[in-house]
Amino acid sequence: MHLVDLALYGTPMPAPDFAALISKAKSGQSEAIAALIEAVVRDLRAFLATYAASPAMLEEAHTATWIQVRKELAACPPSSQAVIWIRQRAIAILKNLLEEESGTAIAARDGLRHLVVQDGLEGLQALVSPSNEGAALLNQRYAALDEADQLLLSRRYGDGANLNSLASELGGSDGDIAHRLCRCRGSLHWRSTDADRRPSDDPQVAIAIDLMLGGTLDAVGRQALGTTLMKDLGRAAGFTRQVRIDLMLQAVFGAYTPEQARQLAGTLAKIEHKRRNESSLLQVVAPPRVPVGSGSELRQTNDRIGNRQAGVPEAAAAITTTTRPVPRAGGGSRRRGSSDQNLLTRAPGGDGNRQTLMIGGAIAVIGLMALAVLWGRGGGAARTLDDPAVGASSVATVVATQGGAHLLHKDIQSPARVGAALGASHGLDSGRGETTVEFSGVARVVLNPSTLVTSFAALPDRTGQVHLGRGSLQINVTAQPGLEVRTAQGRVTFGIGRGVVSSEADRTLVQAQGGSITVVSTAGGGAMQVLPEKRVEILAGAPPRLLQPSSFVRGINFGGPPVTIDRKRWLSQREAMSAGLSLGTGTSIAPQAMFTGAGLDFDRKTMLDTGLVGSGGTVQFTQVMPAGDYDLTLWLANTASLDESHLTLTINGTPLKLAGALLKRDTWAQLGPLPIRVGQGRMELQLGGQGNARVSGMALEGPGGETVALPAAVVITSPIDAATFYGNQKITLRAEVMGLVKAVQFFSGDKLLGEALKEPYSVTVTRPEPGEQRIVARAINLVGEPSESLPLSFSVIPAFGTGSILLERWHGLPGDRIDHGKNDPKVTKPPQLANDLKEFATKVDWGEQYYCRIRGYVHPPLTGEYVFWIVTDDEGELLLSTNENAKEAIRIAHNPIAVGSREWTKTPSQQSRSIHLVAGKRYFIELRYKEHEGGDHGACGWKLPNGTMERPIPGVHLSPYKP
Repeated sequence: MHLVDLALYGTPMPAPDFAALISKAKSGQSEAIAALIEAVVRDLRAFLATYAASPAMLEEAHTATWIQVRKELAACPPSSQAVIWIRQRAIAILKNLLEEESGTAIAARDGLRHLVVQDGLEGLQALVSPSNEGAALLNQRYAALDEADQLLLSRRYGDGANLNSLASELGGSDGDIAHRLCRCRGSLHWRSTDADRRPSDDPQVAIAIDLMLGGTLDAVGRQALGTTLMKDLGRAAGFTRQVRIDLMLQAVFGAYTPEQARQLAGTLAKIEHKRRNESSLLQVVAPPRVPVGSGSELRQTNDRIGNRQAGVPEAAAAITTTTRPVPRAGGGSRRRGSSDQNLLTRAPGGDGNRQTLMIGGAIAVIGLMALAVLWGRGGGAARTLDDPAVGASSVATVVATQGGAHLLHKDIQSPARVGAALGASHGLDSGRGETTVEFSGVARVVLNPSTLVTSFAALPDRTGQVHLGRGSLQINVTAQPGLEVRTAQGRVTFGIGRGVVSSEADRTLVQAQGGSITVVSTAGGGAMQVLPEKRVEILAGAPPRLLQPSSFVRGINFGGPPVTIDRKRWLSQREAMSAGLSLGTGTSIAPQAMFTGAGLDFDRKTMLDTGLVGSGGTVQFTQVMPAGDYDLTLWLANTASLDESHLTLTINGTPLKLAGALLKRDTWAQLGPLPIRVGQGRMELQLGGQGNARVSGMALEGPGGETVALPAAVVITSPIDAATFYGNQKITLRAEVMGLVKAVQFFSGDKLLGEALKEPYSVTVTRPEPGEQRIVARAINLVGEPSESLPLSFSVIPAFGTGSILLERWHGLPGDRIDHGKNDPKVTKPPQLANDLKEFATKVDWGEQYYCRIRGYVHPPLTGEYVFWIVTDDEGELLLSTNENAKEAIRIAHNPIAVGSREWTKTPSQQSRSIHLVAGKRYFIELRYKEHEGGDHGACGWKLPNGTMERPIPGVHLSPYKP
């Protein structure tokens, strides 16, 4: 049994055994280190997968963790606590990798990637202790799956089978298999909901998610999937859980072999030797050749650590990927799941059909030098700004950085590395990530992204001092004499306390989180003590003033999808229109334009991509809302030519004073927050003088916050717009609601289809009326005010079938050709098997040496031209009558050779000519095929006059033949 199981389930390992394992590993012997790696590998990789954003990140984090563990191995506790200790090293590495990836995703405007990264970061932030609860619950939930679902996951992740292979092997379409995989993954997540266990109503979404997880979804597909998911926060959250479980299943199904552990341990030993004898760094060390499966994570980590910490060029790495072969459907042995199987105790090694990586060539000297940075820097390097001898004496030290930060001194600029000393004349630019600075154990200061400190200093009483040029600082002072922050508008003094200081173009904001904080203006007047959870504003030439607390009421992304800003969900334009927003005359949505702006996260950039523009330069809109006092903030984009002196803003006809209310950057601006008063139950807004700028977003704050009884936003999320259903199908209508409501009602015209009183807000229509249906959802808020969604349309086509078709099979008949002579089995004896199929298709791989006949009646739902297709293994033919008389049936399609279960177009004769059929009339139809050995199946599909493809034909259009 692996140590991971003992760590997960709380059964302690005998102390002498584990103590001996740690003791041997501390000796530095490769065999002992490899044994330690093997002992914890499944626990560690499952833990990493709980937060990593991709398989590549998981591999890099795994290797980097062991590099750090080897560096600090002397401090490793010789007990079962070592597992916790190793996880603690992994947490810091994961955080750095995720934060770096977050910046990359934002820069690339990759919403799906950013979702997964944020999921990992939020998971780490919520981690109270380095437990592995997610992996433990993954085991429990996997064991609770039925055997068929375990088999599906084993084939998908253990054998690498793709959707097409699984559809051929297990029967059903790609969409069916994708639905099952989504449901299985959703049920395995430790925080899954019933919504996660329900597959998407659109099979194409499920297929796209699986292709995305497999890395085979093209750019167009990624964009389409991203657009679909971003419209629905529930779907977006479900997608992140799909990715999370996919990574964990890859981690636990992908065996980490003893050979890989030995290779990693051997390289760690070489690095330790290099650290002790740095002169040998100039040698190129070629590792021994290893079999496929040794892993490429060492080479990848060399490159990335080298770039990030040593400042050296990226090392070239020749990495070859070997993909798991996919077995032929029905061929070879199949692995079955087990209800008591533990995912984290799968034996290492396994079969050869694993996705494996191999290292090509030798480890270059630049890679070894990059790894050696973790062990200590060598002498003889050129002096840089982190050398205390450059500038004045050291007053603070850089203790963490996410990359891109720079030290500044006069005309010298140098990358800010961990351990860099900051003198009294040094400045620091945090770049695109956070950078943490420590003042001799007295205070810790975190520079948020895009923050500039112009200088550091120590006052005569040894109080630390920071001159903040722009951006914001998170400050935690733990000991006297404390810290002082100076800005253009004032001075903030921290005793022992915590808070945030932000410097903007014309004001300083101070948010107290606890302890002793005092603010004073630059002129020295208006000294004020800031109490915990209070905010103070300092304007140029004015004393500090306390900002009255207010809570988020509503945010709207004009013209774009829902976004989450400061952990608050903003409505999309579509949702806002259902919640009391209406555009004035001449106001419209601007075309989308990819927005770029420094210091903004993904959602703010998405919000600024588009917005409202007005004819004549004036934007007008109205928002229904209760009377009262609010704080209004508007976000504007494309503001390069914006002149603040020309701006005018009126609320319900009353002009507002805008002096000092505009925070302007190169390409965007924030107007407000501005105090406004709303009467008559509506806010009518007019903004003029903004020129080419567009109004991209609006935020409202006020007393009562989210309890303010605004009209609720309601959007119908299912079915999709313009969907088609058949008359005997059940249709589920679902709506998403933002705001507090009593009920959600669904209407078709004036007819009430149903009402939902709690989440999920859904109703089921059992007998929809034929024709075009126009549906709206009406949300009733807590004071009885209704708000109505934008309409959604779908079509209901009559269905005349009874739901099945007759299958007959004769056994013990070798050969792969249909016998049309006197030995035709249907002539000589009755079938050994007869039952009804729910669609015009058999199972896949369900027998050998048989003859099969599927016959009954097809009922066209529309009048017009139809085209039929067949797939069979082996020879098959399709017969159709011009009426219900079986004797008049003629062959319309023929399959002379075996084809795949969904290979509809391999031979031209599989497709019929265009055939005119009349809606409501029934036509006799018969499919015959012969099976010898190997794969076997039979199916019939068609294209309707409206272009809809149904392959195979569903049961709603079929009825069985009665012999």
